[in-house]
Amino acid sequence: GRGVFTVEQLEQAELGVLRTVEYRLHEPTAAHYLPSYLTATSSSVGVVAGGGCGCHGCRCPRCLLRPLAAYLAEFGLACASSPAWPAALHAAAATLLAARLLRV
Repeated sequence: GRGVFTVEQLEQAELGVLRTVEYRLHEPTAAHYLPSYLTATSSSVGVVAGGGCGCHGCRCPRCLLRPLAAYLAEFGLACASSPAWPAALHAAAATLLAARLLRV
């Protein structure tokens, strides 16, 4: 009858919707934007691709930029007003603060 679907028809319709939205079922978070901002910041301060100065794990400011920015972005989530922040702004602020703290 009208409005009755089989389980298979429902699953196919659901897959069609998921493909249309490219399986993106959530709002972007700061974590989505952070890699782009870190890449832009890193290239301006001479950090090699993948992060750091190329020495593989030293404690220099260039090597600490990526983990510090990620920490600051996550730490910012503890703020009660963080849900109101645009995710791109949250990531930009974490990147800028990390760069300023490390003086890179």
